[in-house]
Formats: sequence, structure tokens, C-alpha cells
Amino acid sequence: MAYAAAVASECASFQGRFEPFADLLFETQDSVQQLGLAEIGRRVGIVDLEAFKECEEGSDSKRRVDADIAAGISIGISGTPGIVLGRRMIVGAAPVDTILAFIREAGLQP
Repeated sequence: MAYAAAVASECASFQGRFEPFADLLFETQDSVQQLGLAEIGRRVGIVDLEAFKECEEGSDSKRRVDADIAAGISIGISGTPGIVLGRRMIVGAAPVDTILAFIREAGLQP
């Protein structure tokens, strides 16, 4: 479901609903298949569900996801999560303290 969810997230972004869509995906990750991506879209306020469904089937949104996957692979990211901060990379789940340390090392404030 990850690829389909990524494509659907792109489609949600076209209607200004990326963040609520992504949030609900994570909240319902154990039941996404039962709910369906269109239902998640409806729940977060995607108004034009027909356009959303057409977008999911279209090649533009898939090309965007494929380009993101290719970009990640080209720098050594082989899965999610993958975090790149400056010249440092975390591939896979990492403790919050590790991520915060990377942020501080980059001179940023968490």
C-alpha cells in the first residue's frame, strides 16, 4: 500500500489536503486497505473525489513518486524513513535523540 498511498498523497496535495491526508494515513495505517484511499480523502475534506481518483490512476502523480524514489536511491536511501541533513544520513528508524543530535550538529534548532 505504500506506493499507492504515496501517489494518493500527491493527489491530495493537488487539492491542498496533503498534511491532513498524510496525518490520517498514519493514524489509520492498520486499516487503510479496509477504508480505502478515497475514503481517507473524503474524511480529510477532498472536495473533488472524481479528480482525486483520476489523479491516482494518472501517470503524472506516479511519475512524481517514481522521481522521488529514484532520487532517494541515488543517494543511498533504500527505504523509509530516510533523513538527509547536510552530509549526514539516517536510513531506517532512529531514536529521537539521534535525530535531534544531527539537527544540532547542522547548526539548526529542533
